[in-house]
Amino acid sequence: MKICNTKKSVLRYGIFIFLSVLINSCENFDDPKDIHFDISINNILETDFETGAYVVNSSDDIEFLFHGDIVDNITFYSGAIGEEARYKNRWIADKEANIKPLVRLKTSAFNLKDLATTSKFELLIAYDEDIPDEYTDKAIAETPWEHFPLRTSNLTSGSGITEYFNFNDKLVTSNGTHDYTNWFSHKEVVYGIRAKSNVASTNRLQLNEFYVSNTETRDYSYTYQGKNVKNTKTKEYVIFKDFSIIDQNLRISNSLTGANWGMYTPLETIKEGEESTQPNSQHYAWNCAEFGLKYGELTGSYPWTTTNKFGQDIRSAYSVEIFVPTKNIQDPNGNPLSEPTEEMMNEPYESWIVSSKHNIHKVMPDVPSSYIKVKSQGSTNSFIYSYSKIGKGLYTATFIINNQTHAGTKEIVKEFKFLVK
Repeated sequence: MKICNTKKSVLRYGIFIFLSVLINSCENFDDPKDIHFDISINNILETDFETGAYVVNSSDDIEFLFHGDIVDNITFYSGAIGEEARYKNRWIADKEANIKPLVRLKTSAFNLKDLATTSKFELLIAYDEDIPDEYTDKAIAETPWEHFPLRTSNLTSGSGITEYFNFNDKLVTSNGTHDYTNWFSHKEVVYGIRAKSNVASTNRLQLNEFYVSNTETRDYSYTYQGKNVKNTKTKEYVIFKDFSIIDQNLRISNSLTGANWGMYTPLETIKEGEESTQPNSQHYAWNCAEFGLKYGELTGSYPWTTTNKFGQDIRSAYSVEIFVPTKNIQDPNGNPLSEPTEEMMNEPYESWIVSSKHNIHKVMPDVPSSYIKVKSQGSTNSFIYSYSKIGKGLYTATFIINNQTHAGTKEIVKEFKFLVK
């Protein structure tokens, strides 16, 4: 019995030792290895005394040599615009960043009639705490929008007009240099397009394009041998792209993304030139399928539908009336109508679309120039790079080296300055 107990004790002890070794080995395996790794430059001899940068011609190949242990990942950022490691996690730019915004609208108007006195097309903007929490009749009406008239010149029925927005003045017909100080005093913004008319079937607005972007300018200037070389480069970040129905960057969606637009038809409106409110036509509104204020425009058929020409479902940020005559419109006897009556066509109408909000300083993160090595690859001894496509400038090239396991990451960063002349 004692011998048996002894054997059991030895067995238990052995199992304990085995499990301890197994656990410890797993812990060691889960820990990423320490990084013993360095980089040297093989073929560049001249350095700039003032900046410490390596001096190269734009056509030169730069050869980086790797020394030390095999690592899991090596990522390279050239330092060019869009490829700077310092901005790899940046989604919102600092207020000090040199950014200029652009809003470009292209619209077409149809069936123009007494435009100056009977209708109004406007770009609307709201900022920060003025932005409505929801797109309802009451919220939209109470929002203190800034109003900017659309299509104020060269207006011809059916013609497309492109207008650019200067944030401190008005809409202009060409790009130019503007002061955006007031724009950047705000944090968030939403846009609206409002179309209204005393007669529903006339003075309709079609929105062909709505383009919003931020363009950033970065300075890569340098001084070499007593000569100042001015060099700036720009990068555009597109926020809203256009109203193409096949463009997935700007489609009507009920998801809270930068591409989200709400469609809004108020219950009441005020005719131009009058003061009292009256019922707003619910039969004329933004047509999801073609993104225009129209009655069968372009398609030549009735009714408006809940899918676009590709059969994709049309969704909106909130409930919206879609004109389906056989379902929604009836005569006094309750019979469905397939075409609008004279009374419907002569009702006043007002219709909006309102964008989701975005940060005025919105940008996109910079991306690596090259993934030199990933974990699944073998060892890499060197890397060759040239600034020939990027051109002159003072750049900070960055290597990010790491070892990774599911338990964590160990990482080092190596930087090199290059004066490309």
